Amino acid sequence: MCLGAPGQIVEIHGDVAVVEFWGARKRVSLERLKEPIVCGDYIIEHHGHADRRIPPADVLETLALYYASVCSLPGWRVLSRNGETSTSLRA
Repeated sequence: MCLGAPGQIVEIHGDVAVVEFWGARKRVSLERLKEPIVCGDYIIEHHGHADRRIPPADVLETLALYYASVCSLPGWRVLSRNGETSTSLRA
């Protein structure tokens, strides 16, 4: 089973965005999105592509569900920018 990851758009360069996933940044293609996207929006990323925009009202719940279902498994941890383990969720 594959699972898309929620992340926040921090930069947009044409059809490519820089997206932050709990402190890690990655380039993501926006070509599949049918709606406009702006910095600060959250998306679901899968295999380097943004599959959909997360509605603002659903962001915190989506992050919490993702964290509870994936990041809390043994061996998984979320790192902050300074490399320390972080368990906080913020939108």
